[in-house]
Amino acid sequence: MNRTSVEGPLETVKASFANVVGNFTLPRRTLTEKQYNELYLWSGVTFIVVYGAAFGNLLTLTAIVRARWWRTGMQILIASLTACDFFISFFVYPCYIINIISGAQHFPHNNALFCRITGYIVLTTSYVTPIHCCMIAVNRLFAIVLPRWAGKMTNRAAGLIMAGLGWFIPAVVYLIPLIGVDGFYGNSQPFKQCAWVGFASSVAYQTASAILTLYAPTVVLAVCYGVIFFRLRCMDRVFHGDRERESVSRDGVFERKVREAKKMARRWSVAKMMLVTFIVFAICYIPMTTFFYVAGEDFFRPPLPTVLAWLFTVSYLGPFCNPIIYAVMNRDFHDAFVSILRCTPRAPRRGNQQAKRTSRSSRVGVMASTSREDPRIPSRVSSRGETFD
Repeated sequence: MNRTSVEGPLETVKASFANVVGNFTLPRRTLTEKQYNELYLWSGVTFIVVYGAAFGNLLTLTAIVRARWWRTGMQILIASLTACDFFISFFVYPCYIINIISGAQHFPHNNALFCRITGYIVLTTSYVTPIHCCMIAVNRLFAIVLPRWAGKMTNRAAGLIMAGLGWFIPAVVYLIPLIGVDGFYGNSQPFKQCAWVGFASSVAYQTASAILTLYAPTVVLAVCYGVIFFRLRCMDRVFHGDRERESVSRDGVFERKVREAKKMARRWSVAKMMLVTFIVFAICYIPMTTFFYVAGEDFFRPPLPTVLAWLFTVSYLGPFCNPIIYAVMNRDFHDAFVSILRCTPRAPRRGNQQAKRTSRSSRVGVMASTSREDPRIPSRVSSRGETFD
């Protein structure tokens, strides 16, 4: 009696789901032999990029663990972003490259459940970077512009919360296709790669997901860095105004301002490093996202498959460039990388070195009162020799 009543709703659900999937059935078209040969060349180059990114981010993680850079919110956020870059470059992207080459003909990419999970992981981890960069900009805003709140908003607990949000927001946003509410994760054209199929079925949801994971973080990041830059410019003018009144150096006021200016300059140096990280991410991702809007529906038309494949490679350059940015723009990471590659013991803590330098400076009297040289801030004060916070 109840069997019919129970099977009725179940059959209705199955039929509705079949209709949804049927609306996005891909045409039975394949790539030409020439296009497959181009894919083999593409895969060789892309594997070098991906595993180069994995090596660089593994090196960064080793430096973070070795120096125990997880005491502040900023260090937590950089460690979380690096862990994400290593995960996608070592596990996710290689699997995706193999999927593009083999299509959906071989296990496990011909398994529906594996394809759905793979598409979800690829899309989620791809948008962890902009949200982390947004959280880092907020962290720098409190550290530089709102120092009274910096103790609560830039400590380890705040960093853990911000890093958690950086993972949670894209995970929730792109969970919708995984459960079949809007589109689904399946084999997408032209390579039968596991991706979000039928995402255009709901323009409202597509727009909302783009706003939450990309456009809103970009706006917040731009506002934060604009306010930080304005604040530092104001501090620079105040500092140079006090520099002209050399009498204040006698009671230690000027020396304190110099120390505060150097501290702000170090924080701004780290902020610039992460701003460059976000700019690189945007440059790498914008071409691929733009391609899907201008290419139309027929991705098999030459040379669109080849162009799309190389745009995938460009998008993979983000995790590859991040360790290079860290090494070039931050002396702490540079020294840590050199120490690891040379297999040398970990250097003494920066705090002990700074204490020795401060003691020596106090003995020789190296301050503005004994030197007529203008100690520029923050434009000429870098983070060299200081642990980033």
